[in-house]
Amino acid sequence: TLLASSAASDVYKRQLHDIGKVKTHRKKQNNKGGLMSDKERKEMYKYTIYGYDIIKGLDLPERIAKVALQHQERFDGSGYMKGLKRDEISLFARITTIADNYDSLVTQKASLQSANLKQEEAIKIMISDSGKIYDPNLLYKFVWL
Repeated sequence: TLLASSAASDVYKRQLHDIGKVKTHRKKQNNKGGLMSDKERKEMYKYTIYGYDIIKGLDLPERIAKVALQHQERFDGSGYMKGLKRDEISLFARITTIADNYDSLVTQKASLQSANLKQEEAIKIMISDSGKIYDPNLLYKFVWL
């Protein structure tokens, strides 16, 4: 839909949802090799809060700041920072989660999370997480419309 593509364009293309990572020393943590300690992981998770604060300081719309804060929340409530679920998560954050995860699955990046999968493989994985990570209605629209 136009609204969904507008939201993704508005937020995702600019990568604003991840801007808080500049305050977490994530690059240093990723370059040391191995897994993060619990302390490092807790600090890294704060990037969503830092991103929210940075965007609010730029005087951008609240909906964009909420994407930074909520895009790691999961539809079933298993995400972070607050364990929000379903419609407690802003529409724009739910859309961004789908776009960001799809991009991570189909592109090759320096990130360990990038899988470089074919589109069909990525879609299968995402469908298997429908209702857990993703809003099923939005994922359906992403895949089929």
